[in-house]
Amino acid sequence: MDRGKRDVAESLRYSCKILENPANALLIFPQGEVESLYTNDFSFMKGARYIMDHSAACRVWMNVNLINYYSLKKPVLNIYLKRYHGESGLLQESFNLFARECRQKESPKINGKKLL
Repeated sequence: MDRGKRDVAESLRYSCKILENPANALLIFPQGEVESLYTNDFSFMKGARYIMDHSAACRVWMNVNLINYYSLKKPVLNIYLKRYHGESGLLQESFNLFARECRQKESPKINGKKLL
């Protein structure tokens, strides 16, 4: 979607309508695009906040997926989920803290010190 166009507002309203049914789920990238798993601080666009503020039944789950190769031939995918219960205006800050905690869990150690 092109930001600032009418179809963005229409899509956000449609997203709220989808979430009226508790059996539905909606996956969004609140930063507006897919970014590296190891981005330090994500900057969210206004869409996630709009959906949270305009959808009474909205339940937010934060998700971080980290891929580690360790010394294995095949990578390991670790999926972290956390339910968000805060205000819409604090989602970005809370997600960035959650992402840092997840990366810290995955960080390799050298001489007892974590690298990330």
